[in-house]
Amino acid sequence: MKIYFAGSIRGGRKDAELYRKVIAALKEKHQVLTEHVGDLSLSVVEDKGDKAIYEQDTAWLRECDVVVAECTQVSLGVGYELAYAEAHNKEVHIFYRPNETQLSAMLSGNEYFKIHRYNSEDELLELVKKLWGVNFMQTDKAEQYRELVEESQKSYRDNPDDHKNNKIELAALDTDNCKEINLYTYWQGLGYAKKTPHIKYLLVGQDWGNPFFGRDNFIDRVIAINNGSDKPYYKKAVFDTDDNLVELFKVLKDSQGEPYNIATKRYDDLFFTNFCLGYRKGKESGGMPKGLMKKDAAFFKELVAILEPDNILCLGKRTFECVYEALCGYKTQKPEGFGGAYNDFIEKYKPIDAEYGENKTTRIFPLAHPGYMGIMNRINRKGTVREGLEKQKDDWEKIAKQRG
Repeated sequence: MKIYFAGSIRGGRKDAELYRKVIAALKEKHQVLTEHVGDLSLSVVEDKGDKAIYEQDTAWLRECDVVVAECTQVSLGVGYELAYAEAHNKEVHIFYRPNETQLSAMLSGNEYFKIHRYNSEDELLELVKKLWGVNFMQTDKAEQYRELVEESQKSYRDNPDDHKNNKIELAALDTDNCKEINLYTYWQGLGYAKKTPHIKYLLVGQDWGNPFFGRDNFIDRVIAINNGSDKPYYKKAVFDTDDNLVELFKVLKDSQGEPYNIATKRYDDLFFTNFCLGYRKGKESGGMPKGLMKKDAAFFKELVAILEPDNILCLGKRTFECVYEALCGYKTQKPEGFGGAYNDFIEKYKPIDAEYGENKTTRIFPLAHPGYMGIMNRINRKGTVREGLEKQKDDWEKIAKQRG
């Protein structure tokens, strides 16, 4: 059977991950002509002209046997597709969540359309399973993680213009250079797909920078690690950020009740990544706009759903903001005090239990960046680097007390 799946693209991508899951399952037994609708990249078809998109989509509508439309997210395009399908006598099934939207009377009042209400992802998948005989077997975490790595890198390769502005250009690395979600993962989290361990702390930075600038032979070491070498990620006295993280993690305790020693050991319950999954082509540092970081919000949210971390440690104000919005929603009111000085927010903030997946939560912690500027800013540039680091250790002590 040839299926035309209709879902919002330009009208909003809130349900893109849901579209992807339904399409993936339908493809087990049927041909989905519009599988691009489930691509997590926001601009997957924007490189085509409007006329070309119209001609291709209407051709698919004429070719298909049935139209499956998810209509919770309002979309003019989907409305047109439904009318076009009716005009060409195509079987049409409409799915929507009544607690989030109200269907137009032009749809709900038209007996031609077969309308299905649902309230949860599981309920939707069960409905689709009954209608089209697909098997929604849950892929294991290892496969989900591998697919996420592939999809996130593909987003950068297929849509380069989405990941740059007039100052910063981001790109994916060759697969020989990075086989994890991020180069940061080579420090902690390496080989997650082999063990899929429980993650106690997910550490999130802003972006990695340019791996070919400032770190002698770093990529060569990563390639060696990919080939089975036990070479370390961390080298002392190369970057302040790394050296300070080593000290800060000693504040927290591992599963044996001992301070984490991330300088020399990889832990199963730690996972490091950056929110922005691309790598800079230039030599610049800093200045990463929120708009570029948000391009990876859907990938980050899926990573959290896979890892199921107890805690998320956010390095820097912008990282915290992106993590919070990705998990809690971009329209969700910011936590009390966030609009003021970030130092005050760190000191007064009560960690948020953010929901993800089905009735699962993770705790988000705002922290200062451990680089030189972040260290000094934490003490308002009044004191020494050592004093700034001690101040940050106090912040991390609060995490230890919250979670043990």
